[in-house]
Amino acid sequence: MLATGRVAFAAALLLLGRQGAFAACTDVAAVATTRTAADAACTSTGMGCSSAATHGRYVSCIAHQAKAAVKAGTLPKDCKDDVVRCAARSTCGRAGFETCCRTDRHGKRSCVIKNSGRCSAPKGGTACAGTAPSCCEACGGVECAGPTTTSTTPTTTTTMRHGGGGGVTTTTTLACGTFVLEWGTQGSDDGQFQGPGWVTTDGAGHVYVTDRGNNRVQKFDEVGTLITTWGSAGSGDGQFSSPAGIAVAPGGNAVYVADELHDDVQKFDAGGIFILRWGSTGTDNGEFTRPSGIAVDSTGSVYVTDYTNSRVEKFDANGTFVSKWGTAGTNNGEFGNEVAGIAVGSGFAYVTDQANNRVEKFDTSGAFATTWGTQGDGAGQMNGPIGIALDASGHVFVVDSGNNRIEVFDTSGNLVTTWGSDGPHPGEFATPGGIAVDEHGFVYVADQNNNRIQKFSPCP
Repeated sequence: MLATGRVAFAAALLLLGRQGAFAACTDVAAVATTRTAADAACTSTGMGCSSAATHGRYVSCIAHQAKAAVKAGTLPKDCKDDVVRCAARSTCGRAGFETCCRTDRHGKRSCVIKNSGRCSAPKGGTACAGTAPSCCEACGGVECAGPTTTSTTPTTTTTMRHGGGGGVTTTTTLACGTFVLEWGTQGSDDGQFQGPGWVTTDGAGHVYVTDRGNNRVQKFDEVGTLITTWGSAGSGDGQFSSPAGIAVAPGGNAVYVADELHDDVQKFDAGGIFILRWGSTGTDNGEFTRPSGIAVDSTGSVYVTDYTNSRVEKFDANGTFVSKWGTAGTNNGEFGNEVAGIAVGSGFAYVTDQANNRVEKFDTSGAFATTWGTQGDGAGQMNGPIGIALDASGHVFVVDSGNNRIEVFDTSGNLVTTWGSDGPHPGEFATPGGIAVDEHGFVYVADQNNNRIQKFSPCP
């Protein structure tokens, strides 16, 4: 199914490149505004168009942005295809390419992307080669970007161009937590979700999501294109019953999944091939009662939050028990009976104590360091925090699930910023769960009840 989707997508781009005229929509201003904002967002997230190799990814990013604009009500639905067409029919910053506007002897206008110097006029007609980044600017349905002649010499028009390859390169800096794109709808088909629970990244541009209601893991690229999926309902190896936390080992060669209702952890390779599993129901060392969050440190040690047993358990890479910490309670170093997420970095483990509405910080041997958060919806307060993640700049991202927002702290618990509110629109949430930060600092949130993944800009 995935291969078929890729063929269909490639065929769609080919069709876009061949057709001679753009379909009209009723709000040209909205198209222009959306195109500018979408291009800036994609460029700032490292998904701008700079070569033939990046063209497909760029068009996919623009399509996500256009879809989000429609959902947000800033772009009419019948104008979405216009935004995507303009991205698909672009020079993509490639040196030696130009827009070629051609008018036949009957006055019919068309636009194609050509190698420089090859923009020839049709018999009895005219042609104009330009430096505009897209056929939309070059022809616009009315005029060419430069003088209309039969010559193939490019015009000298200077055009703002993103991503290099000539012209003027612009950069855009987005504020921390600015919505970038989203993907997913409710369902059981590829790329759909039934309550996406947790999310992680592997440092190589891949995003893994536990699709809890569908009892599977789905793996995407950084713009939401499905790469592979694995798992089904059941108790056998590679099967799940409400998969929860997910983490990738250093180097990306192993993926660990905490299975909440099977009370165990399963280990896979990066493609979803089963390797091993450990754990059973209970309170002894190495046993679990609803394992929830999971994290792997730089040495390969695996940390699991044992949700109802109010503790964290630490294992080696093959599931051998190493240590544990935590008991039920409200004091420092204790947890309520809902210990949810965990993130590990720079020698410390950060745990969301969901029932006590706080974050607790420990060293990786379990020695208590500090805590922050109280119940409420004020700045720095929490209502059932779940997911937690770290970036390379010293930020701690907490999913304040009950308040439908993300809170960002420094490693001492000082509030840096917050974003999000209740709702289905871009940047809004409906009981968000897991959170992850990729190698570039972009933030991914599993928006559980909206059945989607949302991506946000890094925090400087």
